Amino acid sequence: MKVTGSHHIRTPESDEREKERG
Repeated sequence: MKVTGSHHIRTPESDEREKERG
């Protein structure tokens, strides 16, 4: 289950994406 927005799940994959987004 992957949710992005107010309810963010901390995952290695999303973490890398978050770093790219800034």
